[in-house]
Amino acid sequence: MQKILDFFQARLALRGDSAQLGADESLFNSGRLDSLDAMELIVWLEQEFGVDFSRVDFSLDLIDTPRNVLALTM
Repeated sequence: MQKILDFFQARLALRGDSAQLGADESLFNSGRLDSLDAMELIVWLEQEFGVDFSRVDFSLDLIDTPRNVLALTM
């Protein structure tokens, strides 16, 4: 989980957002991150964890929170 939280914190830092991040906190639906961040996350998940998004019925909700992202990596 820490690796995922670190990724999100780094993306948020690029936007000047240094607020703490909880495992169940919305990032995309809340507007803290945008579609470019979503694409960066998807590429990172494919490279780091081998997540194959061609086999997933994609919805933004799948990656909206760190906990949801963790579930994808398992």
